[in-house]
Amino acid sequence: MIDEKKMDEITNWLKENVFRNPTLLFNDNIRGESDDDIDLIDVIASLHNLLYECVNGERYDYMFHWCNKEGSYCWDNIFDSMEDN
Repeated sequence: MIDEKKMDEITNWLKENVFRNPTLLFNDNIRGESDDDIDLIDVIASLHNLLYECVNGERYDYMFHWCNKEGSYCWDNIFDSMEDN
């Protein structure tokens, strides 16, 4: 089981190693070359948000900020449309 302390460790690791990493944020093989491609940064941010919500009762909703500090972006809600199904 993941508790809040472990969730914070995961969040900080992702922030430092993924969402503040320009090598990943500007890699077309990871980000996709077109809007139809899967963007792995968005997938990671969205899954993190859902896990964070399960552990803490609310979403993190802040990975965009860390990406933006590197001049990039991410979407952290790509699975929201599936929740209603």
